[in-house]
Amino acid sequence: METAPQGEDLKSRIRLPTIPGRRILAEFSARFTVVDGQRERGAVGFLPGPSFFFWLETEVEERSQVLLESIDLIDLRYASLRLSYPERLAALKSSIERDGLLHPLVVCKQDGKLVLLDGFKRYEVLKKQGTKEVLVRRVELGEAQAKAAMLIFNRPDRGVCEIEEGWIVRSLVREHKLPQVEVAELLGRHSSWVCRRLRLVEQLEEGLQEEIRLGLLSPTAAREL
Repeated sequence: METAPQGEDLKSRIRLPTIPGRRILAEFSARFTVVDGQRERGAVGFLPGPSFFFWLETEVEERSQVLLESIDLIDLRYASLRLSYPERLAALKSSIERDGLLHPLVVCKQDGKLVLLDGFKRYEVLKKQGTKEVLVRRVELGEAQAKAAMLIFNRPDRGVCEIEEGWIVRSLVREHKLPQVEVAELLGRHSSWVCRRLRLVEQLEEGLQEEIRLGLLSPTAAREL
């Protein structure tokens, strides 16, 4: 496994003010963590509110590693929380063929596997091109944090739609047993936003959601049904 040059800058994708990492990590370690839905004091795992954004920026910029990994080692367990847009894939394919991979994939290690958090479309294009090794930026995050980070990484350019946001919110609330107010704090959103996203996906028939995943129905059309 080869360490790649630290040339990628995800700060531009998160767009947060720089804060000294030592202060952030000290604040972070003093807060609560959520492990399997239970609050525990001390361990690094969960930081509510905007401070999670600041800590994530520090984690990405100062503590993460850019590595060259086999593309076959990438775990796609969260792919069901994202959509694939054929029109975007075509444009991305042209960009990668012309300029190469400009931004490493973002992964975190869970259960000994490299779980993909950001770069699902890049992964799909590279996999179809037969790429064997890919640059990845590895961050250390818990499972609930990792899902929240999927939204945060995409927030500047609105890379996710409302239904994708709803899927991630539902996972945090139903699978990780987080109260809606804590999900709002984790995502840096108002609790009403969390409630709307949760209601959106829970009121949408599962059959329609599967059609959205398959590209047979657009998210916009689904909302109008």
